[in-house]
Amino acid sequence: MDTQIQQRLVEATEIIVEDTYIIVKGAVLTFSPTFGKNDAMPRITQPHDAAWSADVEAAVATFGNRSRNEILRFLTANGPATRGDIVAAVSAGEPSVAKHLTVLEDAGVVIVDVEPGRRHGRSPRYSANAARIKELLDAHLSYLLEK
Repeated sequence: MDTQIQQRLVEATEIIVEDTYIIVKGAVLTFSPTFGKNDAMPRITQPHDAAWSADVEAAVATFGNRSRNEILRFLTANGPATRGDIVAAVSAGEPSVAKHLTVLEDAGVVIVDVEPGRRHGRSPRYSANAARIKELLDAHLSYLLEK
């Protein structure tokens, strides 16, 4: 490999700070000119819209993730299933599926046949809650399409 190409590869993997630009592995991230002054970090903005309800938030968190959609699709098509069944059917590992099932259960789109405190040593069965899925999708559509 030519030394000029090697040098570019080394530079692309290092973080280079130039004014308000940071280059990380060839990607350019732009920050405001005040970034780094007084050790202030940029703030993550949240919508300040009265129409952004808890259901809209839950819909975005639930349906904005490919793995969660895949889990819901599997449960809708195959009925109640254990976590092991879900892991075998979707393209995610056991720890990831466990985390996603917790989020889905908290949003109410997945129903479990065993209460949270009584699951140790048991194989709870998960099923999709079609009514809640529709409720969240309707809330999201309403937010997006109504003024």
